[in-house]
Amino acid sequence: MATRPRFEAFVSPVGTAVFPYLITPDTRFNADGVYTVDLSMPKELASEFTARLEKSLNAYFSTELNTTQQSTLAKKPVWKQEYTRPEYPEDCDEDTKAAIKNAHVPEETGNVLFRMKMNAKFTKRNGDIVEQQPIVVDAATGERVTENVWSGSVVRVKGQIIPYINNAAQIAGLSLRLKSVQVIDLVTGSGDGAGYWTDFETEDAA
Repeated sequence: MATRPRFEAFVSPVGTAVFPYLITPDTRFNADGVYTVDLSMPKELASEFTARLEKSLNAYFSTELNTTQQSTLAKKPVWKQEYTRPEYPEDCDEDTKAAIKNAHVPEETGNVLFRMKMNAKFTKRNGDIVEQQPIVVDAATGERVTENVWSGSVVRVKGQIIPYINNAAQIAGLSLRLKSVQVIDLVTGSGDGAGYWTDFETEDAA
């Protein structure tokens, strides 16, 4: 009987949450819902975490992929450069928002982004459907956070490193599976806390 792979656990450095869906899942691109957060931090502060992820990706290439895959698949970077985003005035209509977005020229912020996510549902081998959600706790009290966590909140994430292959894009990379979140400084509000979507490629949903 085949054994399930043991995925490597990680605890991220402290960073700033960008468009998090931690209390209520995002259902725009997946009807079952996905919990997600893009964790932003200065590149120099992320260097140790980046090095660890790159080591895991290199090990995956050298030990799990065959010779053909090693020679044909590109390694997907473990982080993305963060760019400035348009700022919208309160209560602006969709036409105004679109005009502001179209006129915005993105610039590098000096930070990098790590995407972490968890499917709200998954199907077990026996066909059972399991619902799940990340554990979100207040760092000071240890109590569960039930308010929406908004962009700008300072957090640390615990999860698993999941290697994957995207044959259509001819890449291999790592997905960071969200498991729990420690909220150090909470920014909260109403609604979904997202505003608008970041420009990650479709393979980031792997």
